[in-house]
Amino acid sequence: MGFLGGLILTVSRSLVLPEQFGRDANRIYLIASGQADFADGSYTPVAIVYRLLGLGAAPDVAAVLGYVLASVAIIVGIARSGRRTAGVLTAVYISSAFLLAGVYLGQYSKDVFVIPLVLLLLLLPKRIWWEITAVAGMLVYAYFFRDYWAIVAVAYVGFRVVTIWQVRLRYLLVSGALCAVIVGLAFFIVLGHDPNHFRTAVQDHLDANTIIMPIELVNQPIGGLVDIFVNYWLLYVPLMLPFTAGIPYVVILIGYVFVKVLPLVSLRSAIRWPSGATLDGVLVRRSLALMLAFGVVQAVFEPDYGSALRHFTPLMPLAIVVMQSMRSGTPRVGKALPWSWGGGSVEGVDQDASATER
Repeated sequence: MGFLGGLILTVSRSLVLPEQFGRDANRIYLIASGQADFADGSYTPVAIVYRLLGLGAAPDVAAVLGYVLASVAIIVGIARSGRRTAGVLTAVYISSAFLLAGVYLGQYSKDVFVIPLVLLLLLLPKRIWWEITAVAGMLVYAYFFRDYWAIVAVAYVGFRVVTIWQVRLRYLLVSGALCAVIVGLAFFIVLGHDPNHFRTAVQDHLDANTIIMPIELVNQPIGGLVDIFVNYWLLYVPLMLPFTAGIPYVVILIGYVFVKVLPLVSLRSAIRWPSGATLDGVLVRRSLALMLAFGVVQAVFEPDYGSALRHFTPLMPLAIVVMQSMRSGTPRVGKALPWSWGGGSVEGVDQDASATER
């Protein structure tokens, strides 16, 4: 149902989605089709790729292909997790992943090109050295599309090394907040910008109901560092959203928190992490490392909660892997197992049983 719903959103987006959901796509289309020539370091490279693929003037085809690619990543995440069943919350999360893919990736999109990086993390062999390939891919993406992915790559390496051990989630999140502050401080020292300059500069020209309001209680640079630290946490639980955007956005708040926080809740107990010697353990650590690394740059760069959710959507297959791999079951050393919505057993082990703790 989730896949079908996302597909319907993709092919009928102009009828069911507000205009603001297609502004970026329209800008990419105008460049890709040769109707405009924007000297934009972010949109132009994406438009050129679409043009080289022969999709510059084929928005419907580009939309369907983007959604199909996102769906493949979701399905690979489900299969790679190796669980034959899904709990209710995970099933809802999977459906949400398809629907959000239809909203944000079923169109001309910069975020579509993040999906190959996600597939790399999911499909690379278990040994940690293979992840050099994924890091190289992040740097390539940073060079051609979004330069802040160079920071993501560095933070990923750091979190990946730290998570070799079973570290409590609270410490990892605090480490992410401190990393975001360090990035902001580096911008101030090296570039002379306010620590939160890259977010506030975009907000000056942004027309969005879900804007992330700067929290500058004191003068710069301390005020910018405080803003980054506070908004790092508010990007997980945007408590100020109902006050800045209005009470009707409470529903959006609940959905946003569900998408961003549920995977982390599944990791709240470090003693249940799968062993790093198993496939489950490797996938959990890879996925968590990238999600945490991305949280660092979102705290520094993200101008509004809508953009935050859009940019996180390609990472949802990793979140699915985390939730499924943290479920009770036999840790796997080798390949993924077949998956279905129904119950069942694998090699005589009841996957719905909770007797086996990792």
